[in-house]
Amino acid sequence: MSGRNDKREGEEEGWESTFLKVACAAAAAATVAGGLYALFKQPEPEAAQALTGTVTAQIAQRPNKEVWTKPRRGWLKLNVDGSLLPDPLSAGCGGVLRDSSGKWISGFAVKLEPRRHYPDETEKEAIFRGLRWARGRRVKKVVVESDNRGIVNLVKNGSRTINPLICQIRDLLSSGDWKAKLSWIPGNANGVADKLADIAREPDYPPFQLREFDSPPDGVRYALMADGQ
Repeated sequence: MSGRNDKREGEEEGWESTFLKVACAAAAAATVAGGLYALFKQPEPEAAQALTGTVTAQIAQRPNKEVWTKPRRGWLKLNVDGSLLPDPLSAGCGGVLRDSSGKWISGFAVKLEPRRHYPDETEKEAIFRGLRWARGRRVKKVVVESDNRGIVNLVKNGSRTINPLICQIRDLLSSGDWKAKLSWIPGNANGVADKLADIAREPDYPPFQLREFDSPPDGVRYALMADGQ
């Protein structure tokens, strides 16, 4: 008898739970319908403006860490990247220097000897050459961003190493005549430097010479737009 009562009580609880779910869904639908009705009762320009504002607000609330961000006022930001492809075998690195308004200051690209490099080595070259290039331009405060987390951590963790490039990078970062910081950035937020490294790998690009770009070359314009510039 108790089993039958338990079953009946379970059925009643299940029915009540289902009823509550249906009621909540109906209430939510009514709220949405009421909002849409109020929206479309407005004059067309006002309705469009309200709808656009709602969508914009929703996008603004979404957390997105994979975007390029401007440096603080008084600082410059140097994004660098290395690139190595096996077929055809080619290697290069590049970087871009921008100010606190996002304005392009300058860029660089260097074709590297591919047989001497692995992917991590091209990233070390990008960081080292970028730092040396920025310092040569008399930059006083710079944040350097690379999308190779392993190399960034290796440089910053302070462990002893015999790798000459890592040692030179650390020396440049700690030099007393400027302030320089190294940070990791997701690859999706490093598109401009990536395109500059690709330019350096082009077959007709002059080898082993650092080439500067006072204005964005055609190959990076789309990446700049993606950064909101």
